[in-house]
Amino acid sequence: MLIVHCRSKDDDLGAHGLEIDAGFSWSFQAMVSTLFWCNLAVEDKRVSFQAFVNGKTYVAYLDVRDSGVYDGDNLFAAWRRI
Repeated sequence: MLIVHCRSKDDDLGAHGLEIDAGFSWSFQAMVSTLFWCNLAVEDKRVSFQAFVNGKTYVAYLDVRDSGVYDGDNLFAAWRRI
């Protein structure tokens, strides 16, 4: 099971357990200082990344694979073993 936990300075979306082929999404009102971070964990692997930074291009869809987290065919974030 993949654990997804996203938060900003003001909003914590909580930890969500996702099965294979499940999705996770949220909506919010972007302010000048809006920044969301996400942490993903599965077994002994972890990855953290900025999911949204106001005023910058951001990834709206990510594909989580055994080899890492991808934006299309491009590696977006590599797993770290703990």
